[in-house]
Amino acid sequence: MNKEIKIALVEDDENLRFLVGERLQSEGYKVLESGNGEEAENMILEEQPDIVLLDWMLPGKQGSDVCASLRQKGFDKLVIMTTAKAQDVVKIGAYNFGVSDYITKPFNMDVLVAMIENGFDSRHQAHNRRV
Repeated sequence: MNKEIKIALVEDDENLRFLVGERLQSEGYKVLESGNGEEAENMILEEQPDIVLLDWMLPGKQGSDVCASLRQKGFDKLVIMTTAKAQDVVKIGAYNFGVSDYITKPFNMDVLVAMIENGFDSRHQAHNRRV
């Protein structure tokens, strides 16, 4: 797979953001980072990453509100919500405000990388069929 893919990593836990960022960079992805919801929304709209890894609980603006706002502003790329909230009703709500996929913390890094690769491939193939 072509790894010239830009990922916005939005996570307020500095240690987790560092670990995930390092792993994604080692996989060949370009990683943009933010630990605040408001700053993240601006960064995402400006940088237009291919994929967003978005924590639910963030200072400044909740991840759910960031996602809903991005979708309202036309951002149609892959958004993967990362959170400790594991209840099915919460997951359903996340899909309703525009999340593409959902992974519960703590998560296995290999699973996250597979989810990113599969999600990007699926969206890329669907886009190519429309063009």
